[in-house]
Amino acid sequence: MPSSSTFLRVYLYLTLIFGIIGLVDNIFTFLNFMPPMYVLSILGITVLFFIFNITTIPLFMHQRVPRIAFVLPVYHVLSFLVFFGIGVALFVFELAGEKIWVWGLIGLGFLASLFEIIFSLYLLRKFSFTKAVALPSGQTHH
Repeated sequence: MPSSSTFLRVYLYLTLIFGIIGLVDNIFTFLNFMPPMYVLSILGITVLFFIFNITTIPLFMHQRVPRIAFVLPVYHVLSFLVFFGIGVALFVFELAGEKIWVWGLIGLGFLASLFEIIFSLYLLRKFSFTKAVALPSGQTHH
């Protein structure tokens, strides 16, 4: 089993990538660019990441990862369930085509992706998983 710091580092970089994918997806949705294969790919990635986050929570517990690191996997599980619930409700009440709901979900999704990216970067820096950049004067900048 990988060490807790190795798994946490990998997890945070995957979360960062997932956040970037989410931003791109929201931009594509805004531009109404949604080919069927793209939609299926994003759906597959999202479901796999949801399952990965469910399994990450007990693994973080077992590895005694600092509590602040639990924010992202718990957030991902809850946000998946909320977005899924909203999607089902919009479908059931036949509101999925209403522009106000589409714009609201795009905006909410964009904010959610920004949170994922910013918080992942914050944790990567907090746990010193980013490399220091050497400055010309011999100092380092983190």
